[in-house]
Formats: sequence, C-alpha cells, structure tokens
Amino acid sequence: MTIKKLIGMLTIYLLACQLAFAEVVEVPVKARPGSPQQYVVQPGDSLWKIAGIFLQDPWRWPGIWQNNAQIENPHLIYPGDIIVLVQTAGGLRLVVNPTDSRLSPAIISEPIGRPIPLIPLHEIAQFLDRSTAVDSGKQSDYPYVLSGVGEHVVSGAGDQVYARKLTDGVDFEIFRLGKPYIDPVTDENLGHAALYIGSASVVQSGDPAILLITQSQRETLAGDIILPPNKDLVEPNFHPHPADASLKADIIDVVDGVSQIGQYQVVVIDRGTANGVQVGHALRVFKSPADVYDSTAAEWVSLPDERAGTLLVFKVFERVSFGLVMSASMAIELGDKANGGAG
Repeated sequence: MTIKKLIGMLTIYLLACQLAFAEVVEVPVKARPGSPQQYVVQPGDSLWKIAGIFLQDPWRWPGIWQNNAQIENPHLIYPGDIIVLVQTAGGLRLVVNPTDSRLSPAIISEPIGRPIPLIPLHEIAQFLDRSTAVDSGKQSDYPYVLSGVGEHVVSGAGDQVYARKLTDGVDFEIFRLGKPYIDPVTDENLGHAALYIGSASVVQSGDPAILLITQSQRETLAGDIILPPNKDLVEPNFHPHPADASLKADIIDVVDGVSQIGQYQVVVIDRGTANGVQVGHALRVFKSPADVYDSTAAEWVSLPDERAGTLLVFKVFERVSFGLVMSASMAIELGDKANGGAG
C-alpha cells in the first residue's frame, strides 16, 4: 500500500469519526416539559423513575449525573436525598444534595439505609433468579426429572425426585421448557424459553439418580429438565447506555402472553450477544403503521414508523435477550421494532 493511499484511508476514517461524534453531540439531553427543579427521593423509588421526572429520555441520566464528593459511594442514591436539575454551560446536570450545609467538606458521610435500585426490581423478580433461554426444545437433549420419589405427581422443597441422564456434579437447577423463540424473518429457531423451577442436590448417584429439592419456586413435574447451576445472574444496578444505531431487533415474545404490551412488562427480542446486545442497552421501540390508501393519488402510501416507547435490556443470551418496557406512549405489540441509537 502506498503512502498516498494510506493517507487517503486515514482521512476518510477521521471524517467518519467526526461525523459520528457530531451525530452524538447534536442530540442533547432534554428536560421533560414541566419538570420540577428538585425532588426528594422516596422509599420505593427507582433511578429510572426519578430520571423520568426530570428528563424526556430517562435512560440518558448517567451522562449528566454529577456525583456528590462528600458521600463515600457517590453513585448511590438513598431515600431522603435531594435531586436537583441545574443548567450549566455544559448542559443539564442532575446533582445530589448540592447544598448540604450539615457536612464539612472534609467529612466523608455514609447514608443510613439501602440505596434505591436502577429499575423497579419487583417487576423482573422472576428473571433476577435463573430463568433462561436454551438452544434446544427437546427434552431428550437434557437430563430430566423422571418422577417423584414415593409416586408423588408434583414435588416441592424437601421432596425427592428421580432423575435420568445426570452428568457429574452435586448441585443442579430444574427448569421447564417453554415456547420456541422464532426469527420473524427467517423462521429460524433462536432458542427456547426455560422457566426456573427450583434447585436440587444429588443424594444418590445412578441412573436414575435421586435428587433432593432444596429450593422451589414452582412445583416440579416429570419431564422438567435439569441443568448445571447458572452463574450468570442479573446484576440489578447496571447503567443504561445506547446501543449502536445499526442494531435492529424485533419483539418476538412477551412473557405474560398478552397481546398488547405496556410499561414494566418483560419482552423478548430476536438479538443477543451474537449481535452485540449488552445488558443495559436502552432500545427505542417503534410501530409500523398500516399503509394508507391515498384516493387523490390513487396509490397506497407507507407511513413512517411511530415511536412507541423504550425498553431496557437486562438479560442477554447468544441469540435472544430479555428487556423491560420502561415507557410506552402507545400499546406495544409483537412484531414491533426495538432499535439502537440515541434520541
């Protein structure tokens, strides 16, 4: 490669970087119309709720957050803290306890109590355990529960069950296979839902082996599959951040099975780690309106997509991800788009 070609390629690259940067800075963080100047944090609040009080796009709060240096863990917020929205030369800032005269600048204080979470954890409580997605939907591909010891039809914590095809190990988790996740464009199977049932330990090896159910969220049934412990649990206090604008996903499932999806419902999108999806990605949800017939021009017209809400990715697998709908300006449905990008 010649020096001239190298310089040309470098110039193009630098111009692309400048354009990308310009695109970012042209989308300033905007205050929500009618937002208050300050807010006192209440028990039961979440960071997302508080950010939504001040900002049009709550997920962008980390970019304007100003820590309180007088607090040992300044990124945490506690009930009783005062959040103030201020306008500076550099743009909007959210400030915690900006004029706390009770503290000397030399004193480091640690609030009493528990900090508030990023999102309403009770809305995704069942997913903060071990519910997952698996590649195959065939029971025969996994170790499985044969029956309850003592001819029990259903089993719970403290009961024993017979299990087949167990691999080496002592501790296991029990799941129930659910519906397949299908790519809406290619009809490809992206995986299967696997609902966490409970945890169990081996008390007698063999085939069948005997397991003692040590923890139970639901009744264990014959046919439930058995997997090694899942160590990749959800971290509830991740920070939201935008996904790359090239990320385009479809909503392919809603956990509660409803036809119209609203705030704080859990959805599944058809993109995962293989597509660059990360925990904390904030995605914009769009609806595609039906075509409208223009009688004047005697033709059908495709309408532009309409912004319907925002979802926050909280659990990621190879080919699918779980997201929590954080806002919905209209009913969201299966097939709606979840796209990256800011704004």
